[in-house]
Amino acid sequence: MKIAGRDAGRSCVITRVIDDNFVTIAGATRSKRCNIRHLEPTAKIVDINEGSEADVRAALDRAGIAMLSTKPRRKSQVRRKRLRKSEQRPTEKGAVNN
Repeated sequence: MKIAGRDAGRSCVITRVIDDNFVTIAGATRSKRCNIRHLEPTAKIVDINEGSEADVRAALDRAGIAMLSTKPRRKSQVRRKRLRKSEQRPTEKGAVNN
């Protein structure tokens, strides 16, 4: 369970130990590196293999821990190029703009 930060109060699983202070987590939080002081251990134990996100997701489903899901990105729309004032309306020399 995360106890600090933006994901505080959400369940997660340690997927990899980086060093004495940091681990990689996944679950109802963002999958990222986390300080072990920001985690509270619970009684649940999940057997997972390191690496594959699909295996982690399947193991979390079996344990009853929901994985954080994100919305798909919108397809980017073609943006119109902004023009300078001088490029907006071509004028001939001596012509008056109205």
